[in-house]
Amino acid sequence: MKKTIILLIAALLVVPSFVAHADVVTVNDFLADNADRTELLNRHRFVVNGPDGYTVARTEPGSHEVTGVYWNGLTVSLARTFVLNDRHWGIESQGHGSRNPGWFLMEHVLIEYTMDDFESANVNEFYTYSGNFDAIKAAERLVFWQWPGSDREKRIEYLDFEYDGVRTSYQDSLEYDEWDGYPAYKDNEDREWGKIPVHIWTGRDWYSYDFWICITDPENIDIPAFNAAPDPIVWLPSGELDWETGGTTMWPAVSREEAREIRDMYEENPRLLAESRSRGDSAFDTWIIVLPVLLVVIVGVVILLVIRKKKSSKKIGKS
Repeated sequence: MKKTIILLIAALLVVPSFVAHADVVTVNDFLADNADRTELLNRHRFVVNGPDGYTVARTEPGSHEVTGVYWNGLTVSLARTFVLNDRHWGIESQGHGSRNPGWFLMEHVLIEYTMDDFESANVNEFYTYSGNFDAIKAAERLVFWQWPGSDREKRIEYLDFEYDGVRTSYQDSLEYDEWDGYPAYKDNEDREWGKIPVHIWTGRDWYSYDFWICITDPENIDIPAFNAAPDPIVWLPSGELDWETGGTTMWPAVSREEAREIRDMYEENPRLLAESRSRGDSAFDTWIIVLPVLLVVIVGVVILLVIRKKKSSKKIGKS
């Protein structure tokens, strides 16, 4: 009987670990209760830019509970906004896993230029491709671009690879007949580019993505960037975008290690996240750092004075 009880307890301890790693969609409780008071964002890709070098994601707008600390420059995906005390908060897109999506102050993120922005700006230059795909069919690898001449990170996929012990090829997933309705683009060097649907093997499953490929030279990763992305811009509740005026200066970022230390600090003392009217998403306020330093200095000065006083008393006694 005793062994049975021990085994049962062990089983109960193991089960949650399986549940935590199950492929379930995580839902933010505050969003679930207040969905009708939120607004859907017309875009989802943002970059962190907090004045303290990072920003804090919270369990709900204005909460002291932290779901994550993100250093400046990280890209986040936000889905909806909520207004609290005239300030806008954005919720992370619902994802898979055990981590609860967090809320970000929208004044601490910037809009990042994406494929959609490029296509909106260049739609009048697109046309229907009528050539062949011989260069792609003969390629050993393909370079996938976020848009023609992008300065963003590129993805390289070798067309032949091994899957589940079987040699396979991306050529089988490149459905050329589907490309007819997708846009084509010609650059100043007369290279032709095509936006195509691609089925990518991620190591666990197949996913469909849209990428741009240089149809003329599909294997060349060294094509110079000729359509660099503008700097990130401030998000406006109106949804207006102004890439022409110029981006916003990025605040210096803390390091990954510093972000972890800051998160640990907030988890140990959530009250450090008390709202600061002057700074918004307060980092640990200046006094939290300065006060302990001042106390150490004061104690040190007092000790020195006491030691000097004792020494002078001894001298007087000897004399």
